[in-house]
Amino acid sequence: MNKRGCDVMLRLSNLGTGIIFANNASYSQTAEAVNAPSGLGTATISGNVTFGSVPAGMPTIAGTGLGDFVNVTWDGLNRNAAPATSSPLRGAGATIQATEWDLEFRLRSAPHTAGAYR
Repeated sequence: MNKRGCDVMLRLSNLGTGIIFANNASYSQTAEAVNAPSGLGTATISGNVTFGSVPAGMPTIAGTGLGDFVNVTWDGLNRNAAPATSSPLRGAGATIQATEWDLEFRLRSAPHTAGAYR
């Protein structure tokens, strides 16, 4: 999450294969959630939830703001980024790119959540 600038800067190239950007929560208060100045290339992009602008053609699920999380503030004083009960992060993750464990080492299961938590 970023208060003033781009949250994620992707530098992709059509020269590489196997690049995956999946199951992320990318939120920016006033700028791009994702910026890919050289385009998206051949990257696999799926299961991401964003708040802020994204490159044209990038598949994403729109977040609604910091209310998507249990207790997060733009100033970083509150950092509980677990998804709120009604968060669009829940069920947004792409199964094929899902990690087995979440940030707190809890086993993930379908439907998968975008971001670091199950």
